[in-house]
Amino acid sequence: MANPPHGGILKDLIARDSPRRQELAAEAERLPAVILNERQLCDLELILNGGFSPLEGP
Repeated sequence: MANPPHGGILKDLIARDSPRRQELAAEAERLPAVILNERQLCDLELILNGGFSPLEGP
């Protein structure tokens, strides 16, 4: 059995609605590039795989 998510609830952060997903992809194309250091890349990976779930905020 996998470990339970921190906070008890795993947040589904994937945009599953096709129009919303397309809107977010178009917005992402207009954002500036960001250069991350090794620690920041590790944090990003934990956000993406749910390791920091539940993060909440704007």
